Amino acid sequence: MKIILTTESTCDLPNEILQKYDIRVIPLKIILGDEEYADGVNITCEDIYHCVEEKNIFPKTAALTQEEYYEFFKKNLADGDALIHFGLSGKISRTCESAMMAAEKIENVYCVDSCALSTGVALQILHAYDMAKEGYSVKEVYEEALKVAQKIQVSFVIKDLDYLYKGGRCSSVSNFFGKMLKIHPEIIMPKGAMTVGKKYKGAFPAVVDKYINDKMTAYPEVEKKRAFVTHTKCDPELVAATVEKVKSYNIFDEVLETTAGCTISSHCGPNTLGVLFITK
Repeated sequence: MKIILTTESTCDLPNEILQKYDIRVIPLKIILGDEEYADGVNITCEDIYHCVEEKNIFPKTAALTQEEYYEFFKKNLADGDALIHFGLSGKISRTCESAMMAAEKIENVYCVDSCALSTGVALQILHAYDMAKEGYSVKEVYEEALKVAQKIQVSFVIKDLDYLYKGGRCSSVSNFFGKMLKIHPEIIMPKGAMTVGKKYKGAFPAVVDKYINDKMTAYPEVEKKRAFVTHTKCDPELVAATVEKVKSYNIFDEVLETTAGCTISSHCGPNTLGVLFITK
């Protein structure tokens, strides 16, 4: 049985990985002013940063409809026997609800609420790919995916609160004191809901170093196959040092670096960095 794996552009995987594992992607919508764009198709993160910094136009995102998912599923199912879709967490977007409603109308299409975003979703897709390659049935892969969604560790640290403030996700007071005290919040996703974790203080490179140490020592058992270091326009030297820092703990067989796409960048802005992995 050939299982087709699909997701949204928020999985933040580069094209070479998408092609290698034959992961099919439907782009989410980015709105800048009066114009609507397709994430990763006709807009880049640099376009967004330019509009915010030079024109003070802040991006918005829009959910996909049930009809759009239906057409996407039908098209891709034609290439296989069954399809499993991994949707952006239902607690932060309506897209997963639309995808589930569309999946109910098509035989052999399954939809998983990833309870995650960015490469937290990618980790689940790659886990499913490994199972499918080993010959597990679509129902076995799907049922395991539902379990893995509860074990994903998604977190980021943010250098500046400006985008969260401009997007209405933190108050002007929090933004002011965050800058004055050099507070860099950790964003976590327990059970798929986005909230603030630890609040780190100090220079951002030192904060990232402490954050990585906290994450690498917090969980006694993790899935060792892979982890992601994902960021939005961070200093290349800081990113390289972070990847090496994660590798130095000798926990994961593979540590992959990716740059977040337009949807994640719209909400967090540049200089956001996280390490994502699966626990047991």
